[in-house]
Amino acid sequence: MYRILITGGSGFIGSHLVDRLTSNGHFVHVIDNRAGDPHFNANEGATYYNHDISDDSVIKLIQSIQPDFIFHLAAQIGEKSHLSSVSRDAEVNIIGTINILEAAKLCHVRKLIFTSSSSIYGIPAYLGVDEAHPLCPKTPYGMSKRSAEEYIQLYARLYELPYTILRLSSVYGTRQHMQSDGDMIAGFIHNYMHKQPVKVFGDGQQTRDFVFIEDVLDVLELSLEKGTNHIFNIGSGHGTSINELINLLNATFEIHVEPIYDTKTVVNMKECYFDISQALTLLDWSPRFDLADGILETVHYYRRTLRL
Repeated sequence: MYRILITGGSGFIGSHLVDRLTSNGHFVHVIDNRAGDPHFNANEGATYYNHDISDDSVIKLIQSIQPDFIFHLAAQIGEKSHLSSVSRDAEVNIIGTINILEAAKLCHVRKLIFTSSSSIYGIPAYLGVDEAHPLCPKTPYGMSKRSAEEYIQLYARLYELPYTILRLSSVYGTRQHMQSDGDMIAGFIHNYMHKQPVKVFGDGQQTRDFVFIEDVLDVLELSLEKGTNHIFNIGSGHGTSINELINLLNATFEIHVEPIYDTKTVVNMKECYFDISQALTLLDWSPRFDLADGILETVHYYRRTLRL
């Protein structure tokens, strides 16, 4: 069993990963600036530290933990382009990553596993997007994730620090924040459950690559032993249009909702899905959940949680 540190372990993906690893007998430590907040998930089998990774004092904290592995999930997702938001993105996602890398180097960790994002690619030049696709982020968040990846690879070259980078597509599932701008499926489910209108930007023909939380947990766990010094796209491997998603939600809720289309808003990205062949081959991983099953499980969770 390993001593494992998870940054961002109180969030959507991180809290699930804490549960998975503790249930498998690992000694899990969590650094998250939301640790202790009753609105976020905690696991009694893990040790939590309320700390901001952009503060360089986190280096000494990690040295006191002496982890074997680090899962670096903590990130700031800026929703606006004004200077304070852009600066905070860089502070957490770039400076924070450098602090984690410094600590990993000093602790001689066996591997750093980093969750990156499809946003580093920008608007796809071709489909499916593979790991060799040009990196042309269109948002400050995407640029900060690209920079974090570059620093991770730099530390690997300079200090032989092993890593695995997982570029995640649109992750959905239980515990996701239902009213966050970036969480489309959770947001739609919220509207269905509260009988609120479902708004779609554009004509609904734009596609996204949705991957269920359990499939992401599988690949995170596999990365402990596999995929060293590689970058992987993690998704379903195919695109689903927003209209297809709404049809699935209609079938799941057994009602018919006609979305409200905002055709005046320009949708920059019409199609996007990943080529996941590298993960299939080198990690021996493949998604276990199709979208219909994942949505059904997610809806059941929210119905139990909200008692609606």
